[in-house]
Amino acid sequence: MITKRALLVVAAPIAAAALGYFAILLPVSQWLRGHDIEEAMAQLPSRLIAPMILAEETTPDLVVFQDGDDGWFELDVSALSPELEIGFYGPRLFDAMIGNDHLPLYCGGERAQAGKIIWAVSDRQIARDYAFCNPGRMDLAALRPLAAPVEMITSDFNRAELDAVGAEISSDPDRAWVSWPQSFSPQTHRRILSLPMLWFAPDSDRSRLDVQFRVEEALLEALDQDGTVTFNRRPNTQMVVSIDQTDQGPVSGMAVRQGDDLVVLNGFWAEAPLVSVDCMPDRCGRLDQVDLAPLIAPGRDMVALENGLRDGAVSEVEIGPASNVPSLEALRQDRISWTSATPITYQIRYIQRP
Repeated sequence: MITKRALLVVAAPIAAAALGYFAILLPVSQWLRGHDIEEAMAQLPSRLIAPMILAEETTPDLVVFQDGDDGWFELDVSALSPELEIGFYGPRLFDAMIGNDHLPLYCGGERAQAGKIIWAVSDRQIARDYAFCNPGRMDLAALRPLAAPVEMITSDFNRAELDAVGAEISSDPDRAWVSWPQSFSPQTHRRILSLPMLWFAPDSDRSRLDVQFRVEEALLEALDQDGTVTFNRRPNTQMVVSIDQTDQGPVSGMAVRQGDDLVVLNGFWAEAPLVSVDCMPDRCGRLDQVDLAPLIAPGRDMVALENGLRDGAVSEVEIGPASNVPSLEALRQDRISWTSATPITYQIRYIQRP
């Protein structure tokens, strides 16, 4: 039997390092949820706004802010008093730990919400940004009398479309730039390669690097070195489990669903990489001819997997959510798939004045 005194489930190894940070922040977020937002903002420290948005007394081309659910506003910087202050939560613990004055925190994902944001824009780039997902951490009421509502528009265009769109927006007095792509790929199209699950036994870091190198090398060779290959690792596809004490001592490894049981393979971990390839249309089709199966074989050692399940597995483990744990069948699935070549797109942002 396994004696479990502590169980920690993280979505990726790096999350373990951040656990203490979130544990400290949790009481703060719970307090804010239980109190009125206005009350929370009334207790914020005050901060001069001018030094936040002006760089060495240089006026930005545009300053916009999002005031929660009220939407976006364009600030009249010329009317800004040097003494004007806003309520501002200030550097969070993580900011202080790494020496940042403020690390913007944006709302995102499927549960996106309207937070508080200030953007100072220069040369079609966001030069200074301040953001809190929690609306109680920045009070922008003092800026509202100096601002007018605008619509923030975010769009994606391919390279061929951008020049025409860019000229149209630049010539329109009722629109103004917020962001423009900082760089462009020399290729025009992109394909995405989905690889099956790769797993690695203890002390197999070299195998992981070898798989990546061989895949990248083979794809670039098919493109005559005229392309870009980006290997994107996705460690969140499995749960990494650490148990501080079992009958076997400390255990850390990947969880696997084997039938109705959950087991942990001590020292093992798995990932399902996505590989993006930028290429020209006349060469993108060559990628289909590359036989990738032997190249990823070192990361799909069935014997090592079976040995790990037999010799190194800790069973009777309670972790969740189980949907994040790959099954043995999913690990064995060997499908390799490519998307079709699609034009590479770039995101732009601009405001539309009423």
